[in-house]
Amino acid sequence: MFVKKNKLKECRDAASTASLLFLYSMKKIFLFFALSTGFVSTLFSQTSTGSSTLDYLYSIQGQSTLAGQEDRNYWFPMQQITGNFPALWGEDFSFYASSGTGSLDEWRSLIVHDAKQHWHQGAVIALMFHACPPTTTSQTCGWTASDGSSTCNDCIHSVLTAQQWTDLLTDGTTLNNNWKARLDEIYPYLKQLQDAGVEVLLRLFHEMNQGFFWWGGQGANTAKLYQLSHDYLVKTKGLTNLIWVWNIQDLSTNLTSVLGSYDPGNEYWDVLALDVYSGSTATQAYTTAKYNAILSKANGKPIAIGECSLLPTAAILNAQPLWTYFMGWSNLVQQYNSNSVINSIYNSSPRVLTLPAGSDNQDPLLISNFDDVYPFISAYDMTFTPMDAPAGSSVSGQVGAISVPQNNTGGLIKIFLDRPIDPRNYVGISLMAQSDYTANPIPFIVKLDQSTDPNNYNQIQDWNTYPSYTGKGEWQEVQIPFNVLLGSSSSDQLGYKLNQNPNFPVSAYDILLLAPAPYKNYPAFTVNIDNIRFRTSWSESGIPATKVAALIITAVNGIVTAKAAAGNPVSLKVYSISGQEIAAGIDQVQITAKGVYIVNATAGNITDVQKIVVQ
Repeated sequence: MFVKKNKLKECRDAASTASLLFLYSMKKIFLFFALSTGFVSTLFSQTSTGSSTLDYLYSIQGQSTLAGQEDRNYWFPMQQITGNFPALWGEDFSFYASSGTGSLDEWRSLIVHDAKQHWHQGAVIALMFHACPPTTTSQTCGWTASDGSSTCNDCIHSVLTAQQWTDLLTDGTTLNNNWKARLDEIYPYLKQLQDAGVEVLLRLFHEMNQGFFWWGGQGANTAKLYQLSHDYLVKTKGLTNLIWVWNIQDLSTNLTSVLGSYDPGNEYWDVLALDVYSGSTATQAYTTAKYNAILSKANGKPIAIGECSLLPTAAILNAQPLWTYFMGWSNLVQQYNSNSVINSIYNSSPRVLTLPAGSDNQDPLLISNFDDVYPFISAYDMTFTPMDAPAGSSVSGQVGAISVPQNNTGGLIKIFLDRPIDPRNYVGISLMAQSDYTANPIPFIVKLDQSTDPNNYNQIQDWNTYPSYTGKGEWQEVQIPFNVLLGSSSSDQLGYKLNQNPNFPVSAYDILLLAPAPYKNYPAFTVNIDNIRFRTSWSESGIPATKVAALIITAVNGIVTAKAAAGNPVSLKVYSISGQEIAAGIDQVQITAKGVYIVNATAGNITDVQKIVVQ
């Protein structure tokens, strides 16, 4: 059957096209899917909206529903429960506590990088904004008053007076300018996504009829604020990558009346979403009356479940087939649904669409380069920030900046690998590192863990080798061998665990942990890292720091050929999709078996990695 990830990504990317010729230029497998399922006729019966994401939502109406998950911390657990990732990724511009970032700007930069990576892997991107009220100029605020009082002017649960609402909606007033400044805070991040070709389902003023948000429960005033914000971001700021989601909550049994009171106008929204929280069972939560009210108001536009705690079952989605997506809310998904229920919904194909585990990483050895290969990364007792490579450095693109605290005792970064690995297949990992802290070498400790082992009993680590950065401000490759980690002298080494249990799950390691300068009496410092990769040998160079595409790789009748622009000899290595080396040679190698392979070609300091098909 067609792989769901390719189906979602290619259909999404293709949905804004206007000819079968373009579809034919896509992978043949997509054309087969389009013709065999009737997708083409559905797609081209719609007039293009100018947005591939919105066109895609139109195309799946009545056929499929995207599984979605809010909160990056719960993206990976969904894959562990179901075997697949959600097809819809959601985050909030305001929540950065416990995110491993030290400021709101760092958090928003992390959102941008996550969104780019998930978009590249085929997901649909959704963002929201628990914005602070315009009665404060602070970017950050709490849910309630900071002083503990029952009322507040600077929290999300603020209540604006009638005069404040008038001022807010009047151009040029202090509150009006404050609110536009609030939108200016998120604009650069939305613009970065636009420049990267990423489209966003933007759900501003979510749950508009919910009175405990400062923006909600005000009927026409709330609708006018939505209009004002739409016009400011689209007409004044010029954003073109936004799909506008108008959203209410199922607080009332008379949704028809609520929808009439809060409608900002047909030209102001693209998708109508209902947040579903009323009902102690899924059947009680997803009533036919709610569905029909939303469907009637949408009048042919896509409808969605903007948030939910109880997930809609496959039976509900079959009975209410026009929901184009559902978004499970953060920790509530696992709180209100058993793992077996979550698994059954995610795997109720073809109704529910998901992304399979794995990524579009074409280099089986590359863990992260913080550009096109950028896995889920979290930080503990330190901050981690993706950023542009420092000016004048030998690396390009994005790097990861780690802010290490003084006398680091437990700080580390946690990288979730895109697939489980057997560490015995590698001699270690390498990474590019750079730091302006030059008083002492910066050692790195490495650990490997298994996400299926919450108690860390299977964790293996190396506290003895201590490979260090000694580059004195310049970029340097740091090689971190696995020789101690694979040993057998102590219980935190793999060999020991295998001696104790021959059936030990040695191939289930999918978490890499890096600790810079652990238990060193160092001042606080920052170290930048890039191009983290597994190594099968220390004799072959890793991915070069500067990423240059100057190689031509071809595959004809099983003969893989590579040519360098400067005519230099090209070292070729061919891997299976699982990472096993199949062949190696200079300039040309022969592959006898049909299949999909990864080619790593190196000429001098230039390396290129491509996926090829031998037919």
